[in-house]
Amino acid sequence: MIRMSETHVDNVLYIQDSGSCYDTGSATHRLTLYRTDKPNSKSLVFGAGTVQWTWGLDPVHDNENGLISQIANHYDTRVGIDLSGPDRAVQQATINLFAMMDNVQPQDIEVDLKFGQALSKFSTDEMESWDMSVSCKVVVDNEMSFPLAANVTQLEVHVFHNNENDKDSVIAGVEIGQANDSWHPAERFLEKYARRFRDGSSIYIDPSLGLLWRHIWPLSRADISGVEFMCRVTNDRLYTSKEHGPFQV
Repeated sequence: MIRMSETHVDNVLYIQDSGSCYDTGSATHRLTLYRTDKPNSKSLVFGAGTVQWTWGLDPVHDNENGLISQIANHYDTRVGIDLSGPDRAVQQATINLFAMMDNVQPQDIEVDLKFGQALSKFSTDEMESWDMSVSCKVVVDNEMSFPLAANVTQLEVHVFHNNENDKDSVIAGVEIGQANDSWHPAERFLEKYARRFRDGSSIYIDPSLGLLWRHIWPLSRADISGVEFMCRVTNDRLYTSKEHGPFQV
């Protein structure tokens, strides 16, 4: 799975129970995309992270601003025009998504939008090439650049990509998990390179470490000792590598 966006929003309704009590909190929204692991399908699955994705496609809604009106006639809903819509980014993302899935293109397109680029069909050869070109390992970060709570541990995933075997692919997502358990997304972590390797005003990356990703695991450093972790890597064509590990941290 890869994350295609990330938006952090403060002062949103934060649920406190099964659905009747809310408080103010912060939330992070992400668009996700992955390829199914079914042998006869290999379909792409898109997660919009919202039930109102279509509100960005055109400005015609049954409520102009998306908010519940206290004075609306619930027996006779009037369609209105949302003055802030449509959203060109949402429209273009939708065009790109259909193009990636099966090269489905719009018959007509507005002047400030572009036709999407088709994603190559699933290829066993490309999958094997990606598997041969990438590897990863999981370690514990013992030199954290910021304090964490006592009951969590920051794990590092070091990713190595041999471009000689696969020159066209880009690493788009890294996941970490335990054997026979669910996978959890890691995030790119460039700050640590800057803190470890500094030469005057120039900041550089030590290639021997590979690309660095991180994940905060909900166990203390003492409780995580001896636990075995796996990792896997996905590229921009939605090919996910074989599982690497187990790594005992």
